[in-house]
Amino acid sequence: MVLDNNNYAKVMQEGRSVTDVRRRREILKFVEDFRCYYNEKNINALEKVFSEDALIITGSVVMKKNMGDLSGGNMKIRYNKKTKQEYITFLSRTFDSNA
Repeated sequence: MVLDNNNYAKVMQEGRSVTDVRRRREILKFVEDFRCYYNEKNINALEKVFSEDALIITGSVVMKKNMGDLSGGNMKIRYNKKTKQEYITFLSRTFDSNA
Protein backbone atom coordinates (compact mmCIF):
# COMPACT_ATOMS: atom_id res chain seq x y z
CA MET A 1 0.00 0.00 0.00
CA VAL A 2 1.36 3.42 -0.96
CA LEU A 3 -0.18 5.30 1.98
CA ASP A 4 2.19 5.35 4.90
CA ASN A 5 1.14 3.27 7.90
CA ASN A 6 0.31 6.28 10.10
CA ASN A 7 -2.10 7.78 7.56
CA TYR A 8 -3.68 4.41 6.86
CA ALA A 9 -4.17 3.73 10.58
CA LYS A 10 -5.63 7.20 11.12
CA VAL A 11 -8.23 6.72 8.38
CA MET A 12 -9.14 3.24 9.58
CA GLN A 13 -9.46 4.23 13.27
CA GLU A 14 -12.10 6.89 12.64
CA GLY A 15 -14.94 4.43 11.94
CA ARG A 16 -16.17 2.04 14.58
CA SER A 17 -18.84 0.00 12.82
CA VAL A 18 -18.20 -2.79 10.34
CA THR A 19 -19.92 -0.73 7.62
CA ASP A 20 -17.60 2.23 8.23
CA VAL A 21 -14.51 0.03 8.04
CA ARG A 22 -15.70 -1.57 4.78
CA ARG A 23 -16.45 1.81 3.21
CA ARG A 24 -13.11 3.23 4.31
CA ARG A 25 -11.31 0.29 2.73
CA GLU A 26 -13.22 0.80 -0.52
CA ILE A 27 -12.28 4.49 -0.58
CA LEU A 28 -8.63 3.74 0.19
CA LYS A 29 -8.54 1.09 -2.56
CA PHE A 30 -10.05 3.55 -5.04
CA VAL A 31 -7.50 6.23 -4.14
CA GLU A 32 -4.61 3.76 -4.36
CA ASP A 33 -5.82 2.41 -7.72
CA PHE A 34 -6.18 5.96 -9.06
CA ARG A 35 -2.68 6.86 -7.87
CA CYS A 36 -1.23 3.72 -9.48
CA TYR A 37 -2.97 4.46 -12.80
CA TYR A 38 -1.63 8.02 -12.68
CA ASN A 39 1.93 6.97 -11.77
CA GLU A 40 1.90 4.33 -14.50
CA LYS A 41 0.48 6.91 -16.96
CA ASN A 42 -2.31 4.44 -17.74
CA ILE A 43 -4.71 6.69 -19.67
CA ASN A 44 -7.11 3.84 -20.52
CA ALA A 45 -7.63 2.95 -16.84
CA LEU A 46 -7.94 6.62 -15.84
CA GLU A 47 -10.53 7.15 -18.56
CA LYS A 48 -12.64 4.32 -17.11
CA VAL A 49 -12.62 5.93 -13.65
CA PHE A 50 -14.72 8.93 -14.73
CA SER A 51 -18.29 8.91 -15.99
CA GLU A 52 -18.99 10.57 -19.34
CA ASP A 53 -20.72 13.53 -17.67
CA ALA A 54 -18.05 14.07 -14.99
CA LEU A 55 -16.98 17.57 -14.05
CA ILE A 56 -13.35 17.46 -12.95
CA ILE A 57 -11.91 20.30 -10.90
CA THR A 58 -8.16 20.64 -10.63
CA GLY A 59 -6.13 23.24 -8.81
CA SER A 60 -2.71 24.77 -8.88
CA VAL A 61 -0.88 27.07 -6.50
CA VAL A 62 0.22 30.40 -7.93
CA MET A 63 2.84 32.37 -6.04
CA LYS A 64 2.84 36.15 -6.23
CA LYS A 65 5.99 37.94 -5.13
CA ASN A 66 5.49 41.39 -3.72
CA MET A 67 8.27 43.93 -3.94
CA GLY A 68 9.98 44.18 -0.56
CA ASP A 69 8.28 41.04 0.75
CA LEU A 70 10.95 38.73 2.14
CA SER A 71 8.52 35.89 2.97
CA GLY A 72 8.44 34.63 -0.61
CA GLY A 73 5.08 36.00 -1.69
CA ASN A 74 1.39 35.29 -1.40
CA MET A 75 -0.11 31.96 -2.37
CA LYS A 76 -3.23 31.87 -4.48
CA ILE A 77 -5.03 28.74 -5.68
CA ARG A 78 -6.31 28.68 -9.24
CA TYR A 79 -9.09 26.19 -9.99
CA ASN A 80 -9.86 24.77 -13.43
CA LYS A 81 -13.03 22.97 -14.50
CA LYS A 82 -12.73 20.31 -17.17
CA THR A 83 -14.98 17.76 -18.80
CA LYS A 84 -13.85 14.16 -18.83
CA GLN A 85 -12.53 14.44 -22.39
CA GLU A 86 -10.71 17.72 -21.67
CA TYR A 87 -9.07 16.21 -18.59
CA ILE A 88 -8.03 12.99 -20.36
CA THR A 89 -6.58 15.04 -23.25
CA PHE A 90 -4.71 17.24 -20.76
CA LEU A 91 -3.31 14.18 -18.96
CA SER A 92 -2.26 12.55 -22.23
CA ARG A 93 -0.33 15.65 -23.26
CA THR A 94 1.23 15.98 -19.81
CA PHE A 95 2.30 12.33 -19.74
CA ASP A 96 3.72 12.58 -23.28
CA SER A 97 5.72 15.72 -22.47
CA ASN A 98 7.11 14.19 -19.26
CA ALA A 99 8.13 10.91 -20.89
